[in-house]
Amino acid sequence: MLVEVLSNATPKGQLPKVLKWLNDNDVLSVLRLVQPAMFVGGAVRDGILGIDSLDIDIATCMTAKQAKAALSPHYKVVPLGEKFGSVKVVLPGGYTVDVTTLRKDVETDGRRAKIQRVDSWHEDSRRRDFTFNALYCDAGGAVYDYWDGIDDLARGVVKFIGRPDQRIAEDYLRILRFYRFTALYGGARFDLSALSATKAAAASLAKLSKERVAQEMWRIIASPHADTVLRLMADYGVLRHVMPCFSYDRLCALRQLVFIETRGLVHPLLAPKALRRVALVDGTSPWILKKCDRDYMKLVAEKMAVQTSLVRLIFDCGPELAADIVLLKWSCERGRNDRPDNAKYIAALDFIAAHPKFDNPAKAADFPDKTGKSLGEALKAATDGWLEQTAKNLGAGDI
Repeated sequence: MLVEVLSNATPKGQLPKVLKWLNDNDVLSVLRLVQPAMFVGGAVRDGILGIDSLDIDIATCMTAKQAKAALSPHYKVVPLGEKFGSVKVVLPGGYTVDVTTLRKDVETDGRRAKIQRVDSWHEDSRRRDFTFNALYCDAGGAVYDYWDGIDDLARGVVKFIGRPDQRIAEDYLRILRFYRFTALYGGARFDLSALSATKAAAASLAKLSKERVAQEMWRIIASPHADTVLRLMADYGVLRHVMPCFSYDRLCALRQLVFIETRGLVHPLLAPKALRRVALVDGTSPWILKKCDRDYMKLVAEKMAVQTSLVRLIFDCGPELAADIVLLKWSCERGRNDRPDNAKYIAALDFIAAHPKFDNPAKAADFPDKTGKSLGEALKAATDGWLEQTAKNLGAGDI
């Protein structure tokens, strides 16, 4: 039946022939081994935009057990999602392929779903979240589009399949996924019904695990349009549920930071950095799970609260974190001041690049008559004096 459905369907698009994954022998071999099957999801969506992928999804009429049996003689198969109807194939060329049985959700609770195998591409497409994520293509790159996802992608509109409120109630993570895809693929127009649905369900984000929230939030923050999307999330009452200590002043500063990182200045210390952006908006966000990230947030908060010499900042934090502090202070000033002292901060970044390290000459051996607390006090006084003199000698200002 699946072969018949596919043969009667009409393609609505064509992927570029130059896509590497669409010409990879192993990727195409996996597709052949689990026929009837089609490529689906992100690789197809990005392929329409001419973007290549290493992570490939395939939808098949086979069960996970059947797919595993068909693939195992030829490739390394990881059966981690087998009970959910999916197996992962690791290919020599760096590609990973997730092969998943055609299915539908029969029961949901906002966090997980019970699934049922189906024998229809269209039925499988109904369970997917957004129209441009429900695009299928065959081995030749012919694209099958049941929900006008190609048009929505071209218009830069992130649109749910079906009613947004119902689709969000099935999995509350779709609230954050909506904003992530808006950050990556959205344009100047928005689906207002979707925005309203995210606002109405925002409090339900608390029902999700911190790990799932973190996965989406880091992607949003790292996106080229993080400032615009976080402002949109704030305006629709979503951001306060994931970054409870945010302020609109800090969102204004974030806009300036993204501008500086991506368009405002060419400098070796200015690569976009998600960790830096989070520290600016709300470094106490509950989904910051790694201890090293939390330590970074704490140190940034301490250094942002005081004025200190550049030499001291580099000595205490190292060049990378010192540069982050400079960028964050610069962004805050630009966010609240129509005439910021841009030259001061550019000079500070240049100073850090020229002087990435300061070695403390003060040693315990310099104070043979001191021990314990008195030795510590003597070393601190010597270090402070040396840092002050070094800053004067190099003409380093405060920041």
